[in-house]
Amino acid sequence: MKKILKLILLLLIIACNSSLQAQVQLGLRGGILSSSANFSETTAGQTIRNRTGLLGSLLLEFRINKGFAIQPEVSLVQRGWKNTSVLTIPFIGTNELIDQEQINYLEIPVLLKGGFAIGNVRLDLLAGPSLSWAINGQRKVTNKFTNGAGQTTEDKSTEDIDFDQDFEKADFGLQGGAMVSIKLGGMRLFADGRYLYGIKDLSKGDNVTVTSKGAVLSVGILF
Repeated sequence: MKKILKLILLLLIIACNSSLQAQVQLGLRGGILSSSANFSETTAGQTIRNRTGLLGSLLLEFRINKGFAIQPEVSLVQRGWKNTSVLTIPFIGTNELIDQEQINYLEIPVLLKGGFAIGNVRLDLLAGPSLSWAINGQRKVTNKFTNGAGQTTEDKSTEDIDFDQDFEKADFGLQGGAMVSIKLGGMRLFADGRYLYGIKDLSKGDNVTVTSKGAVLSVGILF
């Protein structure tokens, strides 16, 4: 954790020190995130599935030269996962428990960008650390029971996530991907794809380690 914080701080210092010589552009970015979680252990009948969320970002690009830039961002991100457990008892029925977690994060990635331009089109690779802080979260639980005759009953409930007991608020990870942009006058339109890999255990329990993961597709504009 301390190493990632030091790396983020170092990249921000480099970006600020380079801003006088660099070309600086302000940008906006929005997209869709398919996120999930890695569980160190699962039980029989348990599956972890992705859930879809939204993200919006304010970013700065400090272009150091034609090949390289530093891009810090501030993002609002919806992340989470679906935890499904199925238990079947012969001649009695099947019980399916679906636990959907959604956590809303304030996320601060600091990315290194390297690439090249051909005419007005540019390709960049992105990589860097990311610090996230949970603002709030919600858990939706659906309990379905289907008896031997095929009749199904369903109960649903919704509750706020208790970060004092359930999950850590802070998350640390790495982001990497690629960006394609096109220059239009003094602006640049871009599309990017990224993979997110969490390296911090989010669970407050002792039995199972939970880390975040996800994939992002987004579009945006640099002014």
